[in-house]
Amino acid sequence: MRLLISATLLALVLSGPLAVRAAGDSDKMSEDMERAQRRAEELWREGQQKILEGVETIIKAFPRYEAPEITEDGDVIIRRKPDPEDAPADQPPAQNEAEAEAEPKAI
Repeated sequence: MRLLISATLLALVLSGPLAVRAAGDSDKMSEDMERAQRRAEELWREGQQKILEGVETIIKAFPRYEAPEITEDGDVIIRRKPDPEDAPADQPPAQNEAEAEAEPKAI
């Protein structure tokens, strides 16, 4: 019986510092986890921003076209929109004489 009580007391004495150490490790681990989570969120936001910038660049690179038009002869005309930098602001885009006579219908 003495041996059992001695072993139990010895176990309690030795486990005390381990419990305190485990609690301290737990606090440090939770702080590390919070830091890692904040960093992951920051990287996520940066990644989203870069993706949006890439999509914007792709959209700007695609040529822009006006709505298709069908002439009386059945021809389909799809005009390219003028680039804002290339077209003078005070002049409307010039039309071909044949296109001006045909009066296309918008689809």
